[in-house]
Amino acid sequence: MPLIFNICLALLFSSVLNANIQLIKKENSDSNTTLLVIGGIHGNEPGGYFAASILATHYTVTSKNLWIIPNLNKESIMANKRGIHGDMNRKFSHIKKDDKDREIIKEVKKIILSKKVSLVLNLHDGHGFYRKQNQGSIFNPNAWGQTCVIDQCQLQQKQLFGDLNTIAETVKNNINKKLLKKHHSFNVKNTNTKYEDEAMQLSLTYFAVTNDKPAFAIETSKNLSSLSQKVFYQLLAIEEYMKIMGISYKRDFALNAAQITNIIKNYGTLVINHNILLNLNDIKNSLSYIPIKSKSNEFYFSHPLGDVKRKKGRYLIYIWE
Repeated sequence: MPLIFNICLALLFSSVLNANIQLIKKENSDSNTTLLVIGGIHGNEPGGYFAASILATHYTVTSKNLWIIPNLNKESIMANKRGIHGDMNRKFSHIKKDDKDREIIKEVKKIILSKKVSLVLNLHDGHGFYRKQNQGSIFNPNAWGQTCVIDQCQLQQKQLFGDLNTIAETVKNNINKKLLKKHHSFNVKNTNTKYEDEAMQLSLTYFAVTNDKPAFAIETSKNLSSLSQKVFYQLLAIEEYMKIMGISYKRDFALNAAQITNIIKNYGTLVINHNILLNLNDIKNSLSYIPIKSKSNEFYFSHPLGDVKRKKGRYLIYIWE
């Protein structure tokens, strides 16, 4: 759920907020091998977009490349809705000209198809715990939580990272050595999209694989007891994919739920027009009469998920918990 701060302005204003995709690049000159991590395609799945945010702010990549989109569907993230303009993950095969997500879809497609991008991860939180055998309403074959999702077993023969099933099985097996609780175990879910799942034929990962880009979804369970647990498993999975790709990295924290909880509670800072600094960790819910310009105001968040929205003569500042 978002923490929302009201800032009532001393002046009337108009401002066009940047609607472009936030793409964070951590690159090295040693290779064109690049992992693209996308969080927030669904606005009510915080495990994904918080993991991407922490990846952007607390990891250093020392070889090869990591690209991160922490908040692809940021309007829906601010509204805490799956998709305020419909399901963004069902718009990659065809999208109407008047669809409000059209420009974002066009832009992220271009990023996915970049020659540098070697593998794509799309981060989600899914219902329940996937099991191949039916074990009740939470543990069953229709659940999506705690899975490495693939659309098919492999891409073209000899394609780098094209053996999707083997890669997903390796990631799953390594995650399952580090579980917080036994019932959190991961599995590989093959949707066999081309032949069995018409809905998934419209998805981001299927767009990628049909354009010969290896792609996987990571789904942590919405039934986990805390956001920190979801982020823990997301980061654990991402690190396994980085290891498979030979991407070397460092992080400035120990990968455990307690450390992740502390990071999530740090909302960072906001700089307005290069001269007003607000520490969002120690701020009132409502601030009045901050002197800013009548138009063209600029907002700089240290937190990748920070955002602003104009509403009834105020800026609403969004930070997430």
